[in-house]
Amino acid sequence: MEKNDVSGPALYEEPEPAFLSGMNAEDEHERSEDSPETPRLLDLPDEPSITNRRRLINVILLGFGFMLNMGSILTAGMAQTVVLNSVFNDATLGYICLAINCATQAIAYLIGPSVCFLMGPKSALVVGSIAIGANIAGLIKPVYWIIFPCAAISGFGVGIVWAVQGYFVTSNSAPNTIERNTGLFWGIFQICLPAGSLFYYFMLRGATTIEDRTRIIVFVTLTVTAMLGTLVFILIKHPWNAKQYKHTQEINQMPVGAKAALVATIRLGFKKEMLLLIPHFCYIGFTLTFWSNINGTALGYTRAFGNLRESLVGLNGVFQGVGEITGGVFLGIFGAWSNRKGRDVFLVLGLMVHLSAFYLIFLNMPPLSPLQMTNELSYIGPNPYVAMLCTALIGFGDAIWNNQLMAYLGSVYPFQTVAAFGVYQFMTAVANVIAFGYSTVLTLPFQLLIMGITGIPALAGYCWLEWKTSSKIGL
Repeated sequence: MEKNDVSGPALYEEPEPAFLSGMNAEDEHERSEDSPETPRLLDLPDEPSITNRRRLINVILLGFGFMLNMGSILTAGMAQTVVLNSVFNDATLGYICLAINCATQAIAYLIGPSVCFLMGPKSALVVGSIAIGANIAGLIKPVYWIIFPCAAISGFGVGIVWAVQGYFVTSNSAPNTIERNTGLFWGIFQICLPAGSLFYYFMLRGATTIEDRTRIIVFVTLTVTAMLGTLVFILIKHPWNAKQYKHTQEINQMPVGAKAALVATIRLGFKKEMLLLIPHFCYIGFTLTFWSNINGTALGYTRAFGNLRESLVGLNGVFQGVGEITGGVFLGIFGAWSNRKGRDVFLVLGLMVHLSAFYLIFLNMPPLSPLQMTNELSYIGPNPYVAMLCTALIGFGDAIWNNQLMAYLGSVYPFQTVAAFGVYQFMTAVANVIAFGYSTVLTLPFQLLIMGITGIPALAGYCWLEWKTSSKIGL
């Protein structure tokens, strides 16, 4: 029996669905890839025509939808602080907007399961993606009193989209394909970083300031791309409405109704297993804040880079994407080995890669670079090649930590996927808010130190749960 195969005994007293009865790991691998009878992590009713091929297409469509829609807001977010500074001459205004965005994300993650009951997962996905596009449109010609509510609305959209993402991947996966599907989704999604950032790089190559015309072209393009992502989400075939989602919960003996879903999500968040994962959630939130905005801002505020300064903001996203995609491909290749031997080894690898990157950034970047324009030099430069290497290393480690966590939650909580991912993303968003708060006052070395220290209990908590899971299934 594989180490993380949910076909063994229930790990946390979850109800056992019918498809697991009498099924073992060898039976699962004997199933044909195109057979609609292959078992999944969730029992989904009334879908005899939904084959494994169609489920794989759903995962691919989800990845491309995220690539276009979420990729647009990620690209916008990586440049937002620099762009708003060029308009309002406020070096930290972008941090404040992103903190508001993350605060509303946290609320959305918490109520995500309730929204799924009221609207259905697919409708929630579409509505959330429209809210994301609206925020990007607000940056075409920023108005001071509009950017704050736009950030709040976008945060709600991002929260809902991410809260249901885990449900879509899990509901279209079998116990033996969850690793592959999470890696496939992540790899496709992360194509957005090099693509969007290359566009930003070529638009600002050699520029020392961001002109109005350039900003309008960049954000109009990103708005259109986000809307194309919404259209891709509409193409996902199943599951798609509130009635179907309710029926799915009923046959898996899970809470039914918006209020019951909210209560179940809160209760799940206070379970011992989830509490042990809080450092892990926070670490992902702190590193996400760093690579998605602070690192790029530091590059843009370092005058020692000369004419490369603004262009490096775009290249930062390119190399982040290269690292993320490489990490996704790496996990796709070794996913089966991870499923048998345990995910903790990969987590250790990811943390070691991150700690190496943090140390190199400490040596390469001026301490004041995240806070203001600076003429400071660093211990070794700053050197743009070292900066891009560090960005790629952070992307690789981030892919490993995110994919392993998503696969763990999807396999251990297959009947509470939206709630589990809601708790995960809620805590991550809270960490984002904290990180954007301290990033307005702390210099770069202290920000790197916070991430490094948080990574230790994050790894310890995850490994303890991984080993506990192994003992429960007799390995």
